[in-house]
Amino acid sequence: TALMICAKYKREECLRVLAAAGADFGLVNVAGQPASSIAGANQWSGGFQQAVLDVIKAGKVPKSSNVSIFSPLMFVAQSGDVQALKALIGRTEIDVDYQDDRGFSAVMVTAMEGHVEAFRLL
Repeated sequence: TALMICAKYKREECLRVLAAAGADFGLVNVAGQPASSIAGANQWSGGFQQAVLDVIKAGKVPKSSNVSIFSPLMFVAQSGDVQALKALIGRTEIDVDYQDDRGFSAVMVTAMEGHVEAFRLL
């Protein structure tokens, strides 16, 4: 997908535009990798994370057709970004009680990562 190409070639502005336009973060390539994993494999996790967080803080929720692949709430919980978390909480499409395939909720992730302010917010 275009998101995966942006992740592979570290195109932050392209990623922001696609995320804001509703590109699907829940898709995987033929190897089973989502855009976030492709970014990590190319040593671009930080840039990918910042671009997605910027979109969320601007009021857009990244689309994901499969929250087990990419959950905006879990993504933000792992980052500990309180401003992005505030932007997500209360949105109808966000289930703050969602648990991933390991049974972890966003509040559990913030606790495990040591993100005290995000934990308090949740």
